[in-house]
Amino acid sequence: MESLLQIDPNIFFPCFFGFLFVCFENQFKKISLKWCVVGLSATIILALLFPLIGLKRYFIWILTFSQMLIWALTYVLMAKKINKTVAFFLALLIGFILALALASLVGVIYNI
Repeated sequence: MESLLQIDPNIFFPCFFGFLFVCFENQFKKISLKWCVVGLSATIILALLFPLIGLKRYFIWILTFSQMLIWALTYVLMAKKINKTVAFFLALLIGFILALALASLVGVIYNI
């Protein structure tokens, strides 16, 4: 039986990153959107390549990092047009959905 207090890192780290991002938003504004897009593209490519070269056990960390980048990019884009609290939860939801889509895609391609 698993403990109820066990923390899943795949959910904890993106949520923690999201909290830090909102708290220290002014410092994160210095990061260009170009770097977020490049990082997101690189993590998606790595997520597709890792199972191919035998590094399946590291796939979840690449997926978690990708989810954090998706969250940051979505929040920055949406916070300009809507309320920041709504943008926070929408970005979190979009990050989880895209992470599940990427995991499903890799699972179908490599039959994991």
